[in-house]
Amino acid sequence: MKYFYQFILAISVLLAFFSSYALAESRHYSSSPYYLTNNQQDGISEQAAVAIAQTQINGRVLAIRRINNIYRIKILSNQSTVHIVVVDAINGTIKSSH
Repeated sequence: MKYFYQFILAISVLLAFFSSYALAESRHYSSSPYYLTNNQQDGISEQAAVAIAQTQINGRVLAIRRINNIYRIKILSNQSTVHIVVVDAINGTIKSSH
């Protein structure tokens, strides 16, 4: 019976250790900007950036990427040419279009 209680105690200590480690890791990732969702970031959403870009160039969105405070949106126009529109992620202004 003594060994049973020692075994239970050892398992409890291991579970406490690993759960505290997992909690610390999750806090680390949640504070990183790479793991934030669009709702947690400042500025406009991806959908808003696409709508702004499509006012400049009509067509199908091929890709969108946010780096820091800039959305880079790749659009295939109705004339079958690829355009890149850069939109400020904070205020929604078009930085460049080519």
